[in-house]
Amino acid sequence: MSYLALIVDSLVKDSIRKGDFDDFEGKGKPLNLEKETGPEHLRMSNRIMKNAGILPEEMQIRKKMAELRAELKTTKDEAERKKIIKLLLEAESLYNIKMQKHKADIKFMKRL
Repeated sequence: MSYLALIVDSLVKDSIRKGDFDDFEGKGKPLNLEKETGPEHLRMSNRIMKNAGILPEEMQIRKKMAELRAELKTTKDEAERKKIIKLLLEAESLYNIKMQKHKADIKFMKRL
């Protein structure tokens, strides 16, 4: 451990003993160490939308696809199954188009 790390560690331990961190929001709760994924240029906007309770469009499409797959498993009526399959194929196509656009955006951003 470096000298600076030892000093910081000592200061943090002293603060803990004094109770300086006792009134922090979230005390006693686990930290959210969730690794951010997705295209780097969208991570900040995705984090803002997540904090606001809004799903990015691609995630909304994936959620809809999961709902359609679940509905398809329980639907017995053949006409209704065809309708669900059509909606699922449309959602999958739209999702794939969005993902291809993101890949193109990433390639473009790397060239800058």
